[in-house]
Amino acid sequence: PLGGLWFSTILRPDVQSLSISLLPLAAAVSIARTINRLFGLKARIKWPNDVRIHGKKVAGVLAETFRRGGYCHVVVGFGINANNSAKSMPNDLPGIATSLFDEIGAPVNIEKLMQEILKDFSLVYHSVIENDSTVIGQWKDLCDMLNRHIIVHERNKPFAAIAVDICPDGSLLVRLGNGKVRRLYSGDVSLKEIV
Repeated sequence: PLGGLWFSTILRPDVQSLSISLLPLAAAVSIARTINRLFGLKARIKWPNDVRIHGKKVAGVLAETFRRGGYCHVVVGFGINANNSAKSMPNDLPGIATSLFDEIGAPVNIEKLMQEILKDFSLVYHSVIENDSTVIGQWKDLCDMLNRHIIVHERNKPFAAIAVDICPDGSLLVRLGNGKVRRLYSGDVSLKEIV
């Protein structure tokens, strides 16, 4: 929608020195940190790469990896609800989505927002390339779902669990109702409301 900030970056990492699975997490860290720094908000991350404010999604990241021969290309897509209001979104979204405009009550400078996100992402990306695992700690600092009840939506079979930890490769450890711990490499999770 008009007013949002939507862009992609094409990365050509050295596959030998990079855990590619960390790139969406790194991008989410950069978005959340930039939003918090520029607007004084308290953006938080939901695994693996949704950025939320007050429990509503304000941004997300998608990453696609392409390999050919010894070369690897990763396209990381950033989507931020900036100057588009949740009121203009489809009927089912205003309760689960928000925008920076909705949160601060004024339009934001989209060019500056993009520049600041890319500046931050460049730093995080280079630390990941150098096999520096600090991005996991940064992600945990911005996460609001660890040690909480969640619903995992997997192949049309949702199940309840507790989010336990994030692993060095970006996967999520969850504890099932029977006490067993399971590792999730992909999927959609939502926080479970305890009533």
